Amino acid sequence: MVDTNTGYVAFVDDLVKRRPALSSQYLTNHAERIAASMACFGLQDPPKPERALLEIGPYVGLTPLYYKAIGYAHVAALEGDVGQLNEIGQAYQEASIELVLQDLTEFGTAPGQARLPFPDNTFDVVVCWETMEHFNFNVLPFLWELARVLKPGGEAAFTVPNMARLESRARLLVGRGISSPVAELADQLRGNTFGLHWREYTMDELVDVVEYAGFEVLETGFLQVFQGQPRNARQRMKRAVAQATTKIAPSTSLCCTVRARAA
Repeated sequence: MVDTNTGYVAFVDDLVKRRPALSSQYLTNHAERIAASMACFGLQDPPKPERALLEIGPYVGLTPLYYKAIGYAHVAALEGDVGQLNEIGQAYQEASIELVLQDLTEFGTAPGQARLPFPDNTFDVVVCWETMEHFNFNVLPFLWELARVLKPGGEAAFTVPNMARLESRARLLVGRGISSPVAELADQLRGNTFGLHWREYTMDELVDVVEYAGFEVLETGFLQVFQGQPRNARQRMKRAVAQATTKIAPSTSLCCTVRARAA
């Protein structure tokens, strides 16, 4: 079992030293951000015995490996069919982590019929971090399925980019857009772009959609976390302004967080 006093970042550093093929630029840029999300929901600590956890879209963050290492009895990761998972899939298999590949767009094409491939009341915890903004379909059938596979009283941890973050407000103020650039739509058709943001949320919208799906919202918050290190003076200045602003107005932070309980 991993020493949780060292935390997720140290765990990842050690893991990629032993298995360099698991390293990626995404992981380098997002490790501190993922660790902050874990701390926000208390998921960096060992769980109670025999707990089961499902993570939606961990991508190459290696978080399922951490959850398994700190003592979750059953860990499942649900992903789209992305090629970068070959080496990670092998690591999951060695750690007895269940990897499920599913095209989640079927929740848009067949709402009410698409189902997650798990029985009712399977998981104590569901993690869905910075994933729903990538959905180009109605999110409600997907959320109903999360509620179905959670045990009664089980909890879901959601984060999404905050549509009302400081940068978005500034862009709108000068008449600029806040969605993925139009050029990326063409790039996606050519297979050159992965991870477009089709729908971001304000805090009120995230709470509304989670509650409408039948969850009880237990806690909300904002998370001000950045990707990687600033590359130049201009970026350092932008981050300093953002940090100062969010201390006064937390609603301008980068991410919204919601902790919710299944009925």
